[in-house]
This record gives sequence, C-alpha cells and structure tokens, in this order.
Amino acid sequence: MTVLGQATAHQKTRPILAVAAVAGLIVTMLFALRPGLVAAFNAGEDGHPFDGHSSTLDGGAATFTFQQNATLTCDQSDTAKTFTFKIDYTVTSTLGAGAVLVVYLSPNQGAINGNAVPGNEQAYIDAVQKNHVHLPIPNLSGSGTLTVNLTVSSGFTLTTGGVLGVIAKTAANVDVSNSKTNSLNCTDEPSPSVPASVPASVPASVPASVPASVPASVPASVPGSVPASVPGSVEGSQLGGTGTPAASLPNTALGLASSGTLATIFFGAVMISALGALAYANVVAVRRRR
Repeated sequence: MTVLGQATAHQKTRPILAVAAVAGLIVTMLFALRPGLVAAFNAGEDGHPFDGHSSTLDGGAATFTFQQNATLTCDQSDTAKTFTFKIDYTVTSTLGAGAVLVVYLSPNQGAINGNAVPGNEQAYIDAVQKNHVHLPIPNLSGSGTLTVNLTVSSGFTLTTGGVLGVIAKTAANVDVSNSKTNSLNCTDEPSPSVPASVPASVPASVPASVPASVPASVPASVPGSVPASVPGSVEGSQLGGTGTPAASLPNTALGLASSGTLATIFFGAVMISALGALAYANVVAVRRRR
C-alpha cells in the first residue's frame, strides 16, 4: 500500500514538473533572442564604407589624426548634407604614388537608436556608411593638415546620437588610423529663426526713422553695424556647429532597440501563460489527492 501510494503521488507531480520544464525552456530562449540585449555598434567598427573601398599608403608610413572640430550642414528636416573634417598628418616614410585615404561616415549607437526604423537598424547603418570620399595623397611627406569635404549622397536623418568621420582600413584589413572625429548631429547647429527675421525688419525701420530725427550721428553708425552682422548669417542651409566630442553619446553606450518592446510584451505574455498553466496543474493535483 505504501509503495502504491508513493507511485500515485509521483504520477500526480509529473504534469507539474513538465509544465515547469517547458516554462524554463521558453524563458531561456526568449532571453537568448531578445534584440535589445545585443552589444552596441561602435562607429567605424566595420573598417570600410558600405562599398568596401580601402585606404592605402602604397609602401609609405604615416600617422593621421582628426582634429576635433568637424562641422556639418543639414536641411530643415534634419537630413545631413555636408561634412567637413581636418586631418593632421606626420609622414615617417614618404608615401607612394598610389597613396589614398578613404574617409567615410559611421553612426554611433545613439544615432541608430534615434533615427533608424525599429527592427531595421542595419539599413540605417548602411545608408550612413555609403557616404565616403577618396583623398589622393601621392608622394606625401613631412607633416601638415588635410581638409576633407564630404557631400552626403546617401541620405539619412540625424536628429539624435552622432555620426563620425573615420578612415577606412587597407584592403588587408590593417588599420591606417584609429582616430575619429567628434560626434555630430543636426541639433549642433545654430537656430535658423534669428537670421531669418533680421533682414526683414531692420532695413524697413532704420531708413524711415533715422533721417528725420538724427541727421548727423546715425548715418555713420547704423549702416556700418546692421549690414555687417546680418548678411553673413543667412544661408540656404543651416550651417553646422563644431559639435561636441562623442563623450555625451559614447560609441560604446548600450541602447535597447525599439523592437525590444515587442519582445518584452511577448515575453510577459508567455510567462503569464506558463504560470497560469503551472497553477492549474497544481490545483488539479491537489484535487486528485483528495
């Protein structure tokens, strides 16, 4: 009787153990697949622009360091238009006739999180990294500064995070330089509201009031002050500021992708279902014992 009773009790606990095992397996799989827990993307980690172009020193040797004063221009919809970089160089062995630097754009994790379509982050990375420029530096020697102007041909928005300029590796995947520019986005630009309002209001008001009231002193001061400050600030696009170093949005910052929200909801639903099944199995087991 005792042995039979123990066997019956074990049989009743089998459904409970089975449900617990299934729930544990589901939890493990969900944690393994959740997209929000992947490592952050570091600007320049791919080593090459989207098309795979490479830099070469053609037998020479040199160091290249970006100045931390890169600038950009954007349009009114925060779409990046042009980037300007300055690179300091010191050549230790004269570069060959075929030497060329390939400078390309690469986003940090903040830019990906804030601008990419959720679930399609790689498309944003590719769009940014399609933008590059070839800078021929044949027979370069000595030291100096190179200026790089990069016009965006593959469009992307840049409202948050940052995009940096980096130097592509060689065809053999050897680093030419680990230096990167400061991190830039379209919010680094000055507000366009002030330049837009000054030209319309100042010319209309000054000529009407000055000749009647101040004949001697104003002509010498007003014409010289207003035109000098206004025309230089009005342009078709917003001129970018110098930006800030990538410290505010570090390339190694972890960020949960927006698609992680769906995974979290699914995870919660499965957990609730598993716990409900477990509770139901317990109730059935208790009733059978009675």
